[in-house]
Amino acid sequence: MALAALCSTQAQAALVGSLEFLEPDGTAAANEAIEVWVRLTLDPASDDLTWDLNQNFPYGVDPTLIPDTGFGGEAFESYYGAYSFVAFSCNDTFLSTPGSCSGGPYTTSYPSGPGLWFDQDSGSLAAGASMDILLTVLVPDGGVAPDGTYTLFNIGFGMGVDGEDANGNYLDADIFSFSTDCGDESCAFTRTISAVPLPAAAWLFSSALFGLVVARRRS
Repeated sequence: MALAALCSTQAQAALVGSLEFLEPDGTAAANEAIEVWVRLTLDPASDDLTWDLNQNFPYGVDPTLIPDTGFGGEAFESYYGAYSFVAFSCNDTFLSTPGSCSGGPYTTSYPSGPGLWFDQDSGSLAAGASMDILLTVLVPDGGVAPDGTYTLFNIGFGMGVDGEDANGNYLDADIFSFSTDCGDESCAFTRTISAVPLPAAAWLFSSALFGLVVARRRS
């Protein structure tokens, strides 16, 4: 799709909202899968958020939200499509030692289920309203995690777009994203793990990158 097809005389849309953990602190058994729930609240002055990945591009999203440049500043000549994503920084002990997202006592999963952003093909949220979202599930690698206190920071979600520039080079950019937006205990997700075994939920897990974990679901 040509870039000109998305140009609009309307004012640029603005999505303004906050993200908070629903249960930032708690305890869990060493063999227990841990759900990470957040609440997205749009500011009363924000535009409404809508999406529908069953439609053609731009998939029910306000066209004025579609970026005209990629992350590197190059202009989009055309677009391939959109994708939803979940991401978080690895300044934590759930996944690894600080500074690396490889290894660690937990892996991440994005199973189907109610409230799961990664699996929602369509939805809407009005300005001033809130919605609860299951962003990811953490499962102990090998079935049992060591005792201790585990923390997770700066988790978020959003929708991105990819395409190419006038020279055929790949580009991508965020259409919108929301994050807990801090990297310390003031907005951390924390669980104290004990060795008392409980029946573990069975989830499938994937994905680890240095400094950032990202899961993408293509339309």
